[in-house]
Amino acid sequence: QPLPREDSEPATSTSSLNGSKTNKSALLYLLVYPKFLALKIGVTAESSTPNQIAEEQQIGWTVLKTWKFEIRSAAEELESHVLARWRTELYTEITTSAEEILSGDESRTVSMHKISVKETLDFIDESIEFYFTHHVPK
Repeated sequence: QPLPREDSEPATSTSSLNGSKTNKSALLYLLVYPKFLALKIGVTAESSTPNQIAEEQQIGWTVLKTWKFEIRSAAEELESHVLARWRTELYTEITTSAEEILSGDESRTVSMHKISVKETLDFIDESIEFYFTHHVPK
């Protein structure tokens, strides 16, 4: 199956959520390493230095999609939700088999043999829509 192109979209609008100084905006990202058929999810500060996503790209990861959150804890909550789904609903183990590609946190990396890229992207998008439909005051 062809991989989705790199994409980025806001997960929230700045008018609906405003981060505090301790909870600034962040990016949730989904990366792929085609050679090892691996997916990685993570959260990074939008303006972090050094840039976490750039560091991952230097060792061979490709960005599938990023989502901008005005509040970092919302991105971290969704990351945890995806990891829990990978472990429980899809009954897959977080992989450490391709050690060459891991840059330190293998607990966020999973094999694409058991995980569909499209289903993961859809799950994240649907979770964002559900979260902000039910948790953000109008």
